[in-house]
Amino acid sequence: MRKVSEQIISEAKKVEFVWLEFVDMRGEPKRVTVHASLLGEVLEEGIGFDGSSVPNYAKIERSDFVLLPDFRTFKVLPWKHKGKAVAKMFCNVCYPDGAPHPCDPRFVLDRETAAARRQGYEFMVGSEFEFYLFRRNDDKLELFDDGRYFDYPPRDKGEKLRMDLTIALMELGFIVEKIHHEVNPGQNEVDFKFADALTTADNIVTCRQVLEAVAEEWGLKVDYGPKPVPKGMGNGLHCHLSLSNPTTGENLFYDPKGEYHMSEVARYFMAGILDHASALTALAASTPQSYKRLVPGFEAPVYICWGGPNRSVMIRVPGFELRRGKGVRLEFRVPDPLCNPYLLFAGLLAAGLDGIDRRLDPGPPVLENVYRMGEDERKRRGIKMLPSTLDEALDALESDDVVKKALGEEMCDAYVRMKRDEASGG
Repeated sequence: MRKVSEQIISEAKKVEFVWLEFVDMRGEPKRVTVHASLLGEVLEEGIGFDGSSVPNYAKIERSDFVLLPDFRTFKVLPWKHKGKAVAKMFCNVCYPDGAPHPCDPRFVLDRETAAARRQGYEFMVGSEFEFYLFRRNDDKLELFDDGRYFDYPPRDKGEKLRMDLTIALMELGFIVEKIHHEVNPGQNEVDFKFADALTTADNIVTCRQVLEAVAEEWGLKVDYGPKPVPKGMGNGLHCHLSLSNPTTGENLFYDPKGEYHMSEVARYFMAGILDHASALTALAASTPQSYKRLVPGFEAPVYICWGGPNRSVMIRVPGFELRRGKGVRLEFRVPDPLCNPYLLFAGLLAAGLDGIDRRLDPGPPVLENVYRMGEDERKRRGIKMLPSTLDEALDALESDDVVKKALGEEMCDAYVRMKRDEASGG
């Protein structure tokens, strides 16, 4: 640990300032900036802050907290301030005695992934991040272009911005698999290569920040909310899930003899997510606006079911993986980019492991377009609907002991209170 600390301090000599960031319950970053000359002291002792000024973290009578930097997340930013380099690190929120705060989302996910690792599972997540670009025209916002899926210039005006975004993300250590124009005019997508769940959650938060910075440089407004264009496609944060062996890196979802090359572990894991889908929706679709996206006709999931290369289901097994073999993964299509990825991934992991523990059967895949399936047919097959409102999803979360336990009692209670307030317009 001391060698890691010394290495970071050595790298910090190249920068002038360091952003120390943590994440609030909504998944939004908070930041305090320190001069690089103080980094050694911060790494040893942390830095104090007033937790009562961060919504849902603490009451005023017990509000002294400490940020303890996570050494692994030290990155030099691709921008400078007046010619001076700036770095950033994610931090864990702790009490003054060093005990972790139960409402720190990074702690919640770190705790759950560590427990899974002890059982022989490394939770891996990749993501597809969708967003809209708008230009300002006086007091109005207009879609940046009239491009469509996989279009190219001149209809696609966002290609150079996406490349700027990719360069910035790669300088921060991301592995960007692909970038492209999405289905709707003004809509774009960037896909990250899978990594352990905590790293991917950090990457999603960082991507939001970098995307906003790049769009501002271009004089544009970015919107990664779930439904920025009422009659257009919503923005998804499709999550690609797998389990690997922590020691060997072997993909535990792969079996060449299994349906869609899925192992029994993959089937059990998927069945667990299906079983807890309603509760997970409170984490994946975490705002009232999210439920304007989860409607038929816009390639967003509405029904709790799974299939192969079928984009009308909630969980699909991408057909591309049949060629790649050992890269088997499950694509969970409910989340949007406003979710708190730390809490979502903690819930998904707990739900999937519950499926493994109980050896749940996900049932047969849905091969048809489930949107066009009659209500009687869906009922015959036992296909249920996802919650249609945030309040309905929160009801399911409060009734789900597995997902609640993954969040922890204090975190779950505070999250539900906060989201109930949002749902009521507060």
